[in-house]
Amino acid sequence: MLQNNLTRITQGSLQCYSCVGRNPLFITNYFWFPAFAGMKVLKAFSLSLRNSRLIKKALNKYYKIRIERLFPRAKFVFIISTMRSGSSLLQHLLLQDWKFIAHGETHITYSTMEDLKKLMFKVFYAEHCFFLKNKIIVEKCVHNEYIKTSEVLNSHNIKIIFLVREPKSVITSLYYAKGFAYSNSIDEASNYYKKRLEFMINLALSLKNPKNCHLVTYENLVSNTKEALNDLSKFLNLKYVLSETYPKQRWTKVAGKGDISENIIVGEILKNINRKEIKIHNEIIRSCYFVYTKAINTIRKCCFISRV
Repeated sequence: MLQNNLTRITQGSLQCYSCVGRNPLFITNYFWFPAFAGMKVLKAFSLSLRNSRLIKKALNKYYKIRIERLFPRAKFVFIISTMRSGSSLLQHLLLQDWKFIAHGETHITYSTMEDLKKLMFKVFYAEHCFFLKNKIIVEKCVHNEYIKTSEVLNSHNIKIIFLVREPKSVITSLYYAKGFAYSNSIDEASNYYKKRLEFMINLALSLKNPKNCHLVTYENLVSNTKEALNDLSKFLNLKYVLSETYPKQRWTKVAGKGDISENIIVGEILKNINRKEIKIHNEIIRSCYFVYTKAINTIRKCCFISRV
């Protein structure tokens, strides 16, 4: 009986009292409490609620029921790229718009459409979001093993952004990002880069609707920022053009969620990032640039809007 009551409370009251954004139980606007004091009290109250076993069960049930109802109309944006190509930056840029919600890289493996429900649950729960309607989830994937089949991404409700960066910068960035996968040697980094781009090429060729995919290059995003963001905003059907500044999230610079460098917390696109040059064998660079050029040309043909 108590659990049923908690479920009804969770489904009703929490949704009513939650704000349009991501802050849970933000009732200060609803009751016109002083904002600062209200936020402090509600934050503590929210944390104490989430630590209750009964409340956790009620929240799990609430999210599962809501996700089942919303799933047929749910929308997603997938950022497909290599590591060290600006995927965390792009994810942050999209979160300027209140419709988008993300929790960094979720590391979910996508084999069936049911896995998209796992994504919805993980993001909404982690972000304390109770107002689920009209939210668009932004996911990023930088490893081949996370997408088992392209059929999942062929849904009409999923838009895909292919993000590509030239090989020398990716290999250099991986080399200096000690502790990351594929950062132990130049050979390891270059092999990852080529295999990842080949996977992205095959994925682009398997997509059925060119209007649902878009190509962005990191170099164009940095050097031609206004033009790149304008194209991206049109692709996503936004009412306004995205800005080159972005808000920090609770998971910004958190290990396992994406970029953990100091660059991501600056809150804007950095035009010049200086790193020491590393010596890369000419044959390695040549083979990487061959795959890079192939990827750019192939993905561009598969996408409805692209500008390199």
